Amino acid sequence: MPSDPHPRRPGLARQALRSINRAELLDQKVSRLLAELGSSVTPPPPRGSDRELDEAPGLRIRDAWEIFESQLRSRHLDLMARELRAKGLGYYTIGSSGHEGNAVLGRLLRLTDPVFLHYRSGALLLERARHDPEVDMLRALLLSLVASEEDPIAQGRHKVLGHPKLSAPPQTSTIASHLPKAMGAAVLLETARACGTLQNQPADGIVFVNLGDASANHSTALGAINAAAWTAYQGLPCPLLCLCEDNGWGISVETPPGWIEASYRNRLGWHYLSADGLNLFETWRVARQAIEHCRRSRAPVFFHLSVVRLLGHAGTDQEAEYRTLASIEESEARDPIIQSARLINQAGLASGRDLLDLYETVREEVRTLAEWAVGRPRLSTAEAVMAPLAPYSRYAVDAEARRLSKLPTGGHQEVSDSVPADAPLHLSLGINRVLGELLLKYPEMVVFGEDVAQKGGVYTVTSGLQRQFGPRRVFNTLLDEQSLLGLAQGGAFWGLLPVPEIQYLAYFHNAEDQIRGEAASLQFFSADQFRNGMVIRIAGLAYQKGFGGHFHNDNSIAVLRDIPGLIVACPARADDAVGLFRTLLALARVDGRVSVFLEPIALYMTKDLHTPGDRLWLAPYPDQGFVIPLGEPRFYGAPDGADLLVVTYGNGVYFSLRAAERVAAAQKARIAVMDLRWLKPLNHEAIIQACSLAKCVLVVDEGRKTGGISEEIVTLITEQCHPKPLRRLAGRDSYIPLGPAADTILLSEAEIEQALLELLKEASSPPPRPGADPARRQRR
Repeated sequence: MPSDPHPRRPGLARQALRSINRAELLDQKVSRLLAELGSSVTPPPPRGSDRELDEAPGLRIRDAWEIFESQLRSRHLDLMARELRAKGLGYYTIGSSGHEGNAVLGRLLRLTDPVFLHYRSGALLLERARHDPEVDMLRALLLSLVASEEDPIAQGRHKVLGHPKLSAPPQTSTIASHLPKAMGAAVLLETARACGTLQNQPADGIVFVNLGDASANHSTALGAINAAAWTAYQGLPCPLLCLCEDNGWGISVETPPGWIEASYRNRLGWHYLSADGLNLFETWRVARQAIEHCRRSRAPVFFHLSVVRLLGHAGTDQEAEYRTLASIEESEARDPIIQSARLINQAGLASGRDLLDLYETVREEVRTLAEWAVGRPRLSTAEAVMAPLAPYSRYAVDAEARRLSKLPTGGHQEVSDSVPADAPLHLSLGINRVLGELLLKYPEMVVFGEDVAQKGGVYTVTSGLQRQFGPRRVFNTLLDEQSLLGLAQGGAFWGLLPVPEIQYLAYFHNAEDQIRGEAASLQFFSADQFRNGMVIRIAGLAYQKGFGGHFHNDNSIAVLRDIPGLIVACPARADDAVGLFRTLLALARVDGRVSVFLEPIALYMTKDLHTPGDRLWLAPYPDQGFVIPLGEPRFYGAPDGADLLVVTYGNGVYFSLRAAERVAAAQKARIAVMDLRWLKPLNHEAIIQACSLAKCVLVVDEGRKTGGISEEIVTLITEQCHPKPLRRLAGRDSYIPLGPAADTILLSEAEIEQALLELLKEASSPPPRPGADPARRQRR
């Protein structure tokens, strides 16, 4: 028989503990202890009194009562969430019990101070809603618990904490992933003010974010905290108030006592304050200090609030598996509801009976609203669920992309003064010019990343931009992709148009959740009421010469294809880069879309196509009316009646055109090349139409075979087109080695040429005999 991991607690006792309903027990304890509180000799003052309490300067009697009521509402919401879940009527039981002290922050922060909240912020949000009489936060949270489409923030898509009228973007069960964007909002607040995108934001406005003690160990949190310190160390403003609610647990893993204080008390760049979060009056006093210091210093403040976790991590968490009964009961004895009630009672504001009456009144308030909420409609179709995921206002986007900007003499072309304005451009210069053009068109646009400023980027794509537009709009960041993308989200929150650069595609993997879990999901979880439109430039794909290896020659875009709502565009040449980027910025501005502009490194400086000196891969800079609508491909040769159609993108366009030129001449065949340009979402209709017109199809995918874009394309053609010869070429499922060995892994021009020849031969062969297996061959 295996030994009991808790020798002080026999197995049978542990089973008994598991059978106890701690929520009911805690509820009963609160009722009993409230009833036991005494009465004041003198009649208590009116609850609406503006008299300040001696115990907490600035705290009026009215404030104390309303904060306490928000704490009670939060507690009864937690109890109701478990009751609803037990009946199959609710879907979320991670609560705020033990953290109700954060309601003080809800009272003290202004509505103009945005709050990025973690999942134990129920009391804070309920109290914050008092700043707007039109917001019924209790009703909203109950609708969220039952996943009703009438929930004012997520509209039934998830239980989130947030509200469009409270400057509270929606947050789900985040584990510190919201800290980078909170940091970004603090760092770029003054940039937004200078760019004119702020509305009603006071000069001493701050940004608030909270997290738990376990999350404070997460690399995402540490990166954001370091980025804030890095900013403040340089004397730059970063008014970020970070509240760490320390309950001592990360699900079943105990935080070492004293760890948070030891880690953060003397952290460079941060001002540290701490308080007992179970003491309403102390929390009020220190919270005021924290907020005032952050407003005055314009520097980060770390507010360490000691709290307890009650009722486990969530409704399904059996604390008896890893905590002793004595430990659980010790936490329950420190219940902040009881602590607040005692303080109010000792201050002579209410008797125990008054407090118990309020506790029961709130219970009935929550129960009545819950009974109403369970009958409200829920999302019932995929179309309704996905409605806010990827908004596309086609005509408005097109009009915005075509809208002319007032360019000064030379305009954006001044950025690259070594190249004549009318000279044909390679891809790198085309991107450089369009960035300059759009920085002139959009005063709210900012360009940033590692090495993008004075150096102009590793490949000089941003050369000259900082010189022309200044360090506020074109600037370097620290070496941390999570913080970099957090800056983009935070800047977009203020109405900026961020264009961050990820130096290499492989580096994106360090930070992909900032797009997958945060930026790309914001419109979905807020029903399109919050947006963070941006265009992320990523230098990537393979085939660059001279150096490379895995991190500089990454050819896998599978991670990008897997993010719902994300747009991915990939130019092969300069003129396409300009037309695509104009549309991407318009999509960000009009529809709040998050996009990736995937730049093939190997084509940055390419000038010639077929022979040295032919300069056929250069293109003149298009006029301002030239745009490429979302999904529109480019054809080299018409697919109608073509002997063979190549469907490809990026470097594949360049290689396929070279191979097609030779094969077409040798075989006297008509070969067309389709450059997809838009890799996500794929234009299924255009692909089907083009492939239906050609006699046979070759899909050339420079990415890996598994997870590559060719999987979707071949499936689409197979399912939707009349049977015809079809081949797929893709890179091998391998990391890319250094030097010439890379050529053994990557798709080659010679392979494309060979596949063209074989497909043309197959297409000209007589049809198979009846009953023969017409299986299509695929390479790699």
